[in-house]
Amino acid sequence: METIDRVMQGIKKAAGTAQKETARLTGIAKLKYKLMREKTGLDDLYEELGRLTYKQAKEGNVTENEAAEIVARIDVSKAEIEHLKIKIKLAKEQGKKSSPADCGCAAKADMTCPKCACAPKTEEKTEE
Repeated sequence: METIDRVMQGIKKAAGTAQKETARLTGIAKLKYKLMREKTGLDDLYEELGRLTYKQAKEGNVTENEAAEIVARIDVSKAEIEHLKIKIKLAKEQGKKSSPADCGCAAKADMTCPKCACAPKTEEKTEE
């Protein structure tokens, strides 16, 4: 009876581990999909900027306002891409070592989130 209990505990533990790993991999896949969509959007913005610049140069009335708006959107998109890359890297390393940060996107001391500029939390030791 004791052997059966140990086997059942082992099976339960393995199932729990598999479930956690599946959830982690699903999270990584979702982040990669968001990253792909963001990169596609960035390509679209570059194309839009190129068309606008060409049109303005051809017509001889180059205005910087329209281009500046697209450039600002490009900068936001690039920051989001870097943010997603960090989140993917940290999700992949989650099983190895992690310490949560304010937004959940930075976990290592050498990384800072480019989106929210959060830094990893450090545990303060209190002496009693």
